[in-house]
Amino acid sequence: MPAFGTALRVDLDTESITEEQLPDRWIDRYLGGTGVAARLLYEELEPGVDPLGPENKLVFATGPITGTRAPTSGRHSVSAKSPLTGLLGEATSGGDWGSVLRRAGFDFVIVEGQADDPVYLHVEDGEYELRDATDLWGSDVPETTEQIQAEVGDDAVVSTIGRAGENEVRFAAVMNDIKRAAGRTGMGAVMGSKNLKAISVIGTGDVHRHIPDFEAYKQLTLELTQTVTQTPSTKTRRDHGTAAAIEEESEVFQNLPTKYFEESAFDGAWDISGPRMSEDYLTKTYACGQCPISCGRVVSMVSDKYGTLSDQGGPEYETLASFGSLSKNDDFESIARANELCNRYGLDTISAGHVVAFAIAMQDRGFLDDVDTDLELDWGNDEAIVELVHRIADRDGLGETLADGVVRAAADLDASEHAVHVKGLEVPMHEPRAQKTMGLTYATSNRGACHMRAFTGYVDIYGYDISDLEIYSDDYPRHATEGKAELEVIMQNLFSVYDSMCGCKFSYPPGTENIEVAQVGQLLGLALGTELDTEDVLSYGERIFNMKRLFNVREGASREDDSLPSIFTDVSFEDGSNAGQVVELDEMLGEYYELRGWGDDGRPSADRLTEIGMDDVAAPGVADGGVHLDE
Repeated sequence: MPAFGTALRVDLDTESITEEQLPDRWIDRYLGGTGVAARLLYEELEPGVDPLGPENKLVFATGPITGTRAPTSGRHSVSAKSPLTGLLGEATSGGDWGSVLRRAGFDFVIVEGQADDPVYLHVEDGEYELRDATDLWGSDVPETTEQIQAEVGDDAVVSTIGRAGENEVRFAAVMNDIKRAAGRTGMGAVMGSKNLKAISVIGTGDVHRHIPDFEAYKQLTLELTQTVTQTPSTKTRRDHGTAAAIEEESEVFQNLPTKYFEESAFDGAWDISGPRMSEDYLTKTYACGQCPISCGRVVSMVSDKYGTLSDQGGPEYETLASFGSLSKNDDFESIARANELCNRYGLDTISAGHVVAFAIAMQDRGFLDDVDTDLELDWGNDEAIVELVHRIADRDGLGETLADGVVRAAADLDASEHAVHVKGLEVPMHEPRAQKTMGLTYATSNRGACHMRAFTGYVDIYGYDISDLEIYSDDYPRHATEGKAELEVIMQNLFSVYDSMCGCKFSYPPGTENIEVAQVGQLLGLALGTELDTEDVLSYGERIFNMKRLFNVREGASREDDSLPSIFTDVSFEDGSNAGQVVELDEMLGEYYELRGWGDDGRPSADRLTEIGMDDVAAPGVADGGVHLDE
C-alpha cells in the first residue's frame, strides 16, 4: 500500500465517490497539505472559475506526519479558489480531524460539483457514503456535530460549516472538533456553495504502518517531543495561550493594532490579555492531536450582558486583538462571546473582527452617515460589536455588506482607500511599522495578508537564532530593511513546508529553543522513506511557494498585488517606539524578487521553475497562464 497520497474524490453532481492515488511526483515535490492541494487545483481548475460555482474544488489535505507520533502533528488544511480574494485560498487547522482521517485510511478528500440538496460525507475505516443533511441545514457547529455523532457514533470527529458557510459569507470558516477552525480565505463559503454540510470521520487504523523504519521514527519523535516540551515558549503558551504577550506587544513594541490601525498601543491591553484570561475565566486547557503544548483555552463566565459561557473555546491572540484593540474594546466578556459566536456560526475571527472595526472606523469618518443602521458604532461599543457578529453570519442589514469582506464593503461605501487589506484578505493583528519584515510578509504572501506564512517579525522583535540557516546576525533591528528579503525567502520556504507536512509552527520554527531544520528533514525523510537534509527541506519549500504563486499569476496576480495599504507605507506614528516609521516596501521587494528568481513583474520564469525541479509546470508560457507539460 502506498506510503502517502490516498485520496477520496467526491463528485456531488453524480453523488459518486471514488478512491485514487495522487501522482507520486506530486508527493515527491510538494509533500502534502497545502502544497499538494495547490498543485491539484492548478491542474484541475480552469483559470477564472467562479469560487462559489460548482466548478471550484475543495481539497481537504493531511501531511506525511499527520497523526503520527511527531509532536504537534494533528493538523490538516482546506484549499480551494477563494471567494474572498479570487486567488488561491487555503486555511489550516489543528484538532484531531486530520489525524482520524488518516487512521480511516485516507490522506486527502477532493470535493467537486454541487449537491442538489444538503448532504454530509461520512468516512469510517475505509468505507464512505454521502448522507442526507437536510435536517442539519441551518444548525450551528455544536448542534451539527452532536447530531452527526448521534447518527454515526460518539467517536466521530466532525468538520462542518455553520450558518455563515451556508449563507456564503466570504470569510466563513470550516470548523472541526467544535473549537478549531480552518479560518481564513472563506473555505466555509465554498463548502456551503456545494451544499456540503459536513465530513465526519471515524478511524481506528495505524498511520505508522507505512513508515519503513518505525523504531528510528519513534526514537526521533520522542526526542523532538522532549525538545518542544522543554522550551520556555511552551510553558508560556501552556500557561496563558497565544495571547500571553499582548501587554508586551502593546507597551514595549507597540505592535498591537488599535483603532483600525490608527494606533499601535492599547490602554486596555491587560484587560484582554492571556494572563487576565487565565486569572479570571480559564477553566482548563486543551491540546490538538499529538501536542505537548496545550495552548488551547477553555473559558467559562456568567455575564450580565452576554449570558453564560460554560467550557467554551477561549479567544486566541488574533481574536482578542481583532475584537478588542482594533475596535478599542477592552471588555473581555464581549470578546469571549464574539469568539463563541464565530465558532458557533463558522466565521474567521480575524476577518470578522477586522470588518467590525472597519465599520466603526467608517462611522467615525463619516462614510455611514447615509447608511440605515440602528447600531451605535462607536469605538469600544462592545454590545454593537457582538451584535454585528450575528448580523454578518445572517447577512442582515449592515451585516450583508460586511459579509463580503472589507474590499467589497469599502467599495459599497465609496471608501475603498480606507480598506486595510492585501490581495483582498483583511490584515491580521500585527503592525508592519513595528517590524518591517511583517510588511514584506503581508505583501508577498500567496493567500493575502497573513502573519502565518513566515514568522520573520519574531526574528525582528524577539531575536530568534536562525544561525543554522546561515543568515543569523546578533542584531536584527526591527525597523531596518537591509537583509530582510533573504530572511523572508528562507522563512516563507520553511513555513510552506510546515503547512504541507502539516506540523504546528509553534514547534518547528528554527531557533536555539526549537527543533532545528535538519531535524525536520530527518523527520520527513523517515516518514517518506528517504533521506533529507536542511537544503532538501528548503528546496521543498521553494517549490511549494512557487506552485502557489503560479496559481495566482494564472488568475491575474502580478507585482502590483504585492503591495501594502498606504497607511503602512505613507503614514507614520507621531510618538512611541515606532515614531516616524513607515514600511519601505520597494527597497525590500526588488531584492526579494531577485532572490526568488522572478522577473521584475513578479512572475516565476520557466528557467527558474526548471532549476528548482518544477519541470512539470515549466513549459513556455506557464507563468502567463499556459498549460503545464505532460509527463
